[in-house]
Amino acid sequence: MVFGGRAWGVGVSRAAGVVLVTALAAGCTQGSSARNEGDVAASASASAAAELGRAAAVVAAERVQGEVSPLLDELAQAHGEGSASACASSSERLFTQECAVVAADTWEVAERALELVEAEGADQGTGQFGVLRGVVEETRVAVEGYEALSCADSPTDAAVRSECLEHGAVLAQAGPDLRDGLIAGLAGQ
Repeated sequence: MVFGGRAWGVGVSRAAGVVLVTALAAGCTQGSSARNEGDVAASASASAAAELGRAAAVVAAERVQGEVSPLLDELAQAHGEGSASACASSSERLFTQECAVVAADTWEVAERALELVEAEGADQGTGQFGVLRGVVEETRVAVEGYEALSCADSPTDAAVRSECLEHGAVLAQAGPDLRDGLIAGLAGQ
């Protein structure tokens, strides 16, 4: 970002820079109404610290998104998503090894997303990435259910097939849902 004619914050996104500038401005305007210098310093310091924390969270979220988005693109290209997925409820491939491969690959991406969120500390008690965590958990349950029921072996029991259809629907939609979770994480959700 260029500020005052000089580049600063290599690797800092435009959004994080805006948050930082806002923090500095907030610290300055809040201090103007304070009654004494101690109040001015404390108010500006607290405001700037809060905004810097938000800026750090945005940068961490962008790093997570930057690494996971290409994985989701590869997943979509390799296996399709939604109704184009081998795991879609309408697909004859739902009860085959093709969907089992989709399940394994989808779990790999979901697990990686969660690892990155935790490694970045991107949601340290803030609730950020709560949506993504929910999607990862839903994906885990679908993968485990699909495998436990041996859905890829074309079960004949109607109740088992019905459960496989439910797990398949989650797996078919997991890529777009993970992407939505990343976007929600950028918004602090």
